[in-house]
Amino acid sequence: MPPIPRGANSSGDDVTPVKLRRLAIVTGCFVAISGVLLMWTDPIPSCLLVLSAAIQPRSPRPGRWLMWVSALSVTVFAAVVIFADGVAGLSGLTTTIPGAVILVALAAELWCDVALVLEAARRMRNHPAEAPRSRRNLDWVVWTAAVVMTGYYSWASAHNIRMYSSYGRLANLLPWPALTVVMLLFDVALLIHAAKRPRTE
Repeated sequence: MPPIPRGANSSGDDVTPVKLRRLAIVTGCFVAISGVLLMWTDPIPSCLLVLSAAIQPRSPRPGRWLMWVSALSVTVFAAVVIFADGVAGLSGLTTTIPGAVILVALAAELWCDVALVLEAARRMRNHPAEAPRSRRNLDWVVWTAAVVMTGYYSWASAHNIRMYSSYGRLANLLPWPALTVVMLLFDVALLIHAAKRPRTE
């Protein structure tokens, strides 16, 4: 199990450690690029993982939540690839260069997921104080991403439900409604956070 990436800013404030944010950025870039070139996964969640890790210091809590949601989305799509191809398909990936790239991307995403979970557990133990809002705050970027992704997942859910009768692949259908529910809960959490957040600098 990988250790929690630590950085100079991991002393209990509301900013995710810099090494963990760098890991998320590298992982997101690698998964997004390989997803586009090899067409093995939806690159949008990985791009959001990169965005959320980049802006998290200026959107501490919503930005961290977006990191979690984006990483979860990437993992769900990776799981679809695994379950759709099965063990035989995964073993076959090692025989080709594109397949090896996909395996490396899956391993990087797993590492990032474990690191994010460990960091979340550390925060639950330490209860760091939330950083006050500043004029350079980028919460609006997170809100925009949340609205766009909720609409995208909702549309994809409706489309895949309509196509299910033709293709009948449950593994391709289930992730979209599940992620739509996750995004709706994320939207609610952002609204509650915005209502309760102090406006002082």
